[in-house]
Amino acid sequence: MKKISKKYISKKYLFTKQAIFIAVGVFILVVGGILIIAVNNRGDSPYIYLKMDEGAASTTNDSMNNVDGTLQGGATWKQEDECVSGKCLYLDGDGDYVSIPDFSLE
Repeated sequence: MKKISKKYISKKYLFTKQAIFIAVGVFILVVGGILIIAVNNRGDSPYIYLKMDEGAASTTNDSMNNVDGTLQGGATWKQEDECVSGKCLYLDGDGDYVSIPDFSLE
């Protein structure tokens, strides 16, 4: 039976350690690249953004393209003490909604 020298075993172990280190590094780079692509691929910006925080009147203002929404069906404004942040719009689920006019997405 042939005896294997310790020098040979330590070189083989060192090579395996380096291969694992390189494989883990490549894996981290690939996963990082995929995550960066996923985060940056969120699509187009919204066409309309209704904050619904005015607190008065029968409309809610668009923060992006001046396409205001009109309150319908008994939607009501609530005061700061009833909302999470500032004033808010209350829709009770019984026919309440905000209508918006037709507008171009171009």
